[in-house]
Amino acid sequence: ATIMLVVLGTTLLLASTALAGNTGPIPPHLIRCANITIQAEGNCPRKGYECDEALPIKYNVRNNNWASAEVECVDRKAYLAVDNQIVDRVQCRDKKWRAQNNCDIPTTTVVCARNCDADACPSHPHEYSSKYQRLDIYEATARTQCAVAKCKYGFVALQRDGTLIKELSASTTVSCSGNGQWSVSATEKHSYVMCKRKPKSCPCRCNGKPWGFPWLNATSAAIRDGCKYSCPAGQVLTRTIEPSAITITSATCTRKGFLTTGDVLTKQIGCSTCDVPDGPVARPGGNTNRAAISTKCVLTCTKGYALRYIYQNEATFAPGNVLYRNILPGGTNVWITRDGKTTLASAYRFDCVRRV
Repeated sequence: ATIMLVVLGTTLLLASTALAGNTGPIPPHLIRCANITIQAEGNCPRKGYECDEALPIKYNVRNNNWASAEVECVDRKAYLAVDNQIVDRVQCRDKKWRAQNNCDIPTTTVVCARNCDADACPSHPHEYSSKYQRLDIYEATARTQCAVAKCKYGFVALQRDGTLIKELSASTTVSCSGNGQWSVSATEKHSYVMCKRKPKSCPCRCNGKPWGFPWLNATSAAIRDGCKYSCPAGQVLTRTIEPSAITITSATCTRKGFLTTGDVLTKQIGCSTCDVPDGPVARPGGNTNRAAISTKCVLTCTKGYALRYIYQNEATFAPGNVLYRNILPGGTNVWITRDGKTTLASAYRFDCVRRV
């Protein structure tokens, strides 16, 4: 039989065992090795592997033979590392822990290491836009420890389906981590990262950085592609109508500034967090009007329906059959008409009616 125990801490202990009714010496096969400690220092390979002392280890005792117990990593993708090298096994021999096939490396410490070289992290998701290209990946060295990626024109972090999450500058340090993700910092990792292609030129100059009103959820700069702008996944384009902002569906840089939805000129745009999920919009009382659809905080109706809102107790059809989200200080956002002149006091004072 095989006994398998998982250790959650940093020390592996083979507990002493006694046979019931045995008053004589403990049989030799129950003699244990001393404690073994999880320790990266002095054990982690100098390149190609990332070691983590938080990765637990376990031991196997076969046929109740404690004298030949073996240490293993719980994570099946991790390898045992001793004396700055990957070892095939760590086994209890003659009351001591010994590593390698022929058990020629005595040790009291061990660590679990995961591959972080060039083959451990993907160069692209399964699907991606032609706007991006695969990473230039450089193999791990003693200086970098793990593989690193470089891009001349900057990086993009992508979701599995190729949707943009965010842009990263060319000066960003992107390295492969042991869990197969690309690491930007200790707290930021992405499953898929690619390179931006050389940006298309635009004869006009526009500043797509978010404005200095943090309460408007202006979370990041708009992304330029030629003279047109867009936002990362989960964010929406907005323009300023001080002291608030309004969602827009498009923005193009012109000599006079940004030309936005409805041929409205504005001097500043940004990307903001939308407070209304994409899809059918709920009505008061929890009902859902399936004809009313919000897409990136822009409200419209499905084909065959007209968007109508209530203002000063009077029903009015929305210009262009659309309402935009007015992002206000304090987060009390409301719907607003395309011209930015009529705001709805209630977030749900609208309806979709069949066209006649």
